[in-house]
Amino acid sequence: MDGTYNQVRPLDRLKGSDQVFSYDLKSATDRWPLILQSALANSMFGRRFGRYIHDVFSLSLFEVPFVKSLRGPIRFETGQPLGYLSSIVL
Repeated sequence: MDGTYNQVRPLDRLKGSDQVFSYDLKSATDRWPLILQSALANSMFGRRFGRYIHDVFSLSLFEVPFVKSLRGPIRFETGQPLGYLSSIVL
Protein backbone atom coordinates (compact mmCIF):
# COMPACT_ATOMS: atom_id res chain seq x y z
CA MET A 1 0.00 0.00 0.00
CA ASP A 2 1.65 3.22 -1.13
CA GLY A 3 -0.89 5.91 -0.32
CA THR A 4 -1.32 7.13 -3.89
CA TYR A 5 -5.08 7.47 -3.65
CA ASN A 6 -5.49 7.60 0.13
CA GLN A 7 -2.59 9.29 1.89
CA VAL A 8 -3.95 8.66 5.41
CA ARG A 9 -4.54 4.91 5.15
CA PRO A 10 -0.83 3.89 5.20
CA LEU A 11 -0.32 6.15 8.22
CA ASP A 12 -3.01 4.24 10.08
CA ARG A 13 -0.99 1.07 9.57
CA LEU A 14 2.07 2.73 11.17
CA LYS A 15 0.38 3.65 14.43
CA GLY A 16 2.26 2.04 17.29
CA SER A 17 5.31 1.12 15.17
CA ASP A 18 8.73 1.62 16.69
CA GLN A 19 10.56 1.92 13.38
CA VAL A 20 9.53 3.79 10.25
CA PHE A 21 11.39 4.14 6.95
CA SER A 22 10.73 6.57 4.14
CA TYR A 23 12.15 6.81 0.63
CA ASP A 24 11.88 9.86 -1.57
CA LEU A 25 11.94 8.68 -5.18
CA LYS A 26 10.96 11.92 -6.90
CA SER A 27 14.51 12.30 -8.27
CA ALA A 28 15.33 8.62 -8.60
CA THR A 29 16.12 8.74 -12.33
CA ASP A 30 17.81 12.15 -12.42
CA ARG A 31 21.33 10.72 -12.63
CA TRP A 32 20.73 7.56 -14.68
CA PRO A 33 23.34 7.20 -17.41
CA LEU A 34 21.97 7.75 -20.89
CA ILE A 35 23.03 4.25 -21.93
CA LEU A 36 20.84 2.78 -19.17
CA GLN A 37 17.86 4.97 -20.15
CA SER A 38 18.11 3.93 -23.80
CA ALA A 39 18.59 0.24 -22.90
CA LEU A 40 15.47 0.36 -20.76
CA ALA A 41 13.55 2.06 -23.57
CA ASN A 42 14.81 -0.69 -25.91
CA SER A 43 13.41 -3.43 -23.73
CA MET A 44 10.10 -1.69 -23.10
CA PHE A 45 9.32 -0.08 -26.46
CA GLY A 46 11.67 -1.66 -28.99
CA ARG A 47 15.10 -0.90 -30.42
CA ARG A 48 13.93 1.90 -32.66
CA PHE A 49 12.50 3.95 -29.79
CA GLY A 50 15.51 3.23 -27.56
CA ARG A 51 17.83 4.44 -30.30
CA TYR A 52 15.69 7.54 -30.76
CA ILE A 53 15.95 8.35 -27.03
CA HIS A 54 19.71 7.91 -27.17
CA ASP A 55 20.17 9.99 -30.31
CA VAL A 56 17.91 12.86 -29.31
CA PHE A 57 19.66 13.28 -25.97
CA SER A 58 23.27 12.57 -26.96
CA LEU A 59 23.48 14.19 -30.37
CA SER A 60 22.22 17.56 -29.20
CA LEU A 61 25.18 19.83 -28.54
CA PHE A 62 24.99 22.92 -26.36
CA GLU A 63 27.25 25.94 -26.25
CA VAL A 64 27.91 27.43 -22.83
CA PRO A 65 29.74 30.68 -23.59
CA PHE A 66 29.72 31.98 -20.02
CA VAL A 67 31.80 29.02 -18.75
CA LYS A 68 35.31 29.91 -19.89
CA SER A 69 36.87 26.57 -18.87
CA LEU A 70 34.85 24.62 -21.44
CA ARG A 71 36.61 23.95 -24.71
CA GLY A 72 33.65 23.52 -27.02
CA PRO A 73 30.08 22.28 -26.90
CA ILE A 74 28.71 19.90 -24.29
CA ARG A 75 26.11 17.12 -24.45
CA PHE A 76 24.03 15.23 -21.92
CA GLU A 77 25.22 11.75 -20.98
CA THR A 78 23.55 11.46 -17.59
CA GLY A 79 20.21 12.48 -16.20
CA GLN A 80 17.35 14.34 -17.79
CA PRO A 81 18.32 17.03 -20.34
CA LEU A 82 17.00 20.49 -19.59
CA GLY A 83 14.25 21.79 -21.83
CA TYR A 84 13.32 18.40 -23.30
CA LEU A 85 10.47 17.81 -20.82
CA SER A 86 11.83 14.28 -20.67
CA SER A 87 10.81 13.31 -17.17
CA ILE A 88 8.97 10.31 -18.49
CA VAL A 89 8.80 7.06 -16.65
CA LEU A 90 11.34 4.80 -18.27
